Amino acid sequence: MGASQGVNIILNIFCGVSVNAAVGMATQLINGLNQLCGNFQLAFTPQLVKLHALGRKDEFMNLVFRSSRFSYYLLLLLAIPAMFCMDFILSVWLDIVPQYTADFCRLILLFSLIDAISAPLWLSVQAVGNIRNYQIIMSLLIVLNLPLAYWALKEGLSPLSVWGIRVMINGIIYIVRIFYLKGLLQLPVLRYLKEVVLSSLVVTLLTIPIPFLLNGMYSGWLNLGIITFTSAAIMLIMVYVFGLNKGERLFIQNSIKKKMC
Repeated sequence: MGASQGVNIILNIFCGVSVNAAVGMATQLINGLNQLCGNFQLAFTPQLVKLHALGRKDEFMNLVFRSSRFSYYLLLLLAIPAMFCMDFILSVWLDIVPQYTADFCRLILLFSLIDAISAPLWLSVQAVGNIRNYQIIMSLLIVLNLPLAYWALKEGLSPLSVWGIRVMINGIIYIVRIFYLKGLLQLPVLRYLKEVVLSSLVVTLLTIPIPFLLNGMYSGWLNLGIITFTSAAIMLIMVYVFGLNKGERLFIQNSIKKKMC
């Protein structure tokens, strides 16, 4: 709360209320997307606590891996068309779109994607219950947003640099979380990087090019519809091929066979 509100105060001091309004509108819009992902994460939190309490470590880790990937994929499904069509979406929502609003939205979406993939990690810490040291470390990292935001604006950088810094620090926090859980819960880091981080990056990088090429060929609702449909179709294929492990693909195949029989 201190970092979020403190950054808004610093933006207000250096850039005025118009930039703060842009951040507020961007945050309000992105919160709607985050709500869906948040509800999904709430659904698996009790299961994490239960598995840890029962000492079923392998199942616990599998759920952490699976929920990290699926949280990211769920938000990515909404984020890609939003990223490409943000200007149009804002023009539908607002009569007058403040300067920087679209770019703030894109940066906040990047921030939210990192949060989505890392949320099961901090939920795992809560499941263990030993949160004092974790909270101290995370809080010290998060509060770095304040001096860095002040420095950036003092040096005359764009207001967008403030959220660029927040995205960068959130990425660093994600890395710290991974290695903190290695010490706390013996998280297999190499396996996590391969099955969660690498697969998520592959899905993202393979999904983006075609919507990127199609974006702007049409306008308005037609462009939004084409980008949304195309990115969703490609992403579902990429998730099935590269984003799921063998057991998950087998589960989907068996589920489809049962429905067809």
